[in-house]
Parts: sequence; C-alpha cells; structure tokens
Amino acid sequence: MPSARRGGTALEKRRLIERAVVTMRQMLAQVGIPPSRIAADPVIDPQTTAVGIERRTDDHVKAALLDAADMIRILRVIVDGKE
Repeated sequence: MPSARRGGTALEKRRLIERAVVTMRQMLAQVGIPPSRIAADPVIDPQTTAVGIERRTDDHVKAALLDAADMIRILRVIVDGKE
C-alpha cells in the first residue's frame, strides 16, 4: 500500500491556488465587483503566493488556500442570493 504524500508538489499547490484565483475573479465579476490592481484586492495575496510557490512555506500555502476557500464560500452565498 503506497504511503500518502503530504502536501503535494509545488505544481499541484500552484494549480490549486491559480484555480481558486480564477474562481474568485469569476465570482467577483458575477456580484459586480470589478478587478482591481491595488493592494486591497483580495485576490492579490493568493496570486502572489501562487507565483512564488517554491519559496513559500507549507503553512503559508495552507493559509492562502484556506483564505481562498473562505472567500469562495462567502461569494457563493452572495451569488446564490442574487439568483
């Protein structure tokens, strides 16, 4: 029986975060919030994490994924409420 890998590869982590960023951008557009290039944009942090994934600690990546999941849950509630 193969042993379970912990955490996955850098590529897998990057793809998860990048997919979360795409999902967040799409959902923000659905609720009428345009993309922003300022530091207050909630998508900037996960994007930055994805770009430098090789230099991030597992805890940093975990925090970025949890933050992205939280935002997606919140946006899902808002999107569902608009329908």
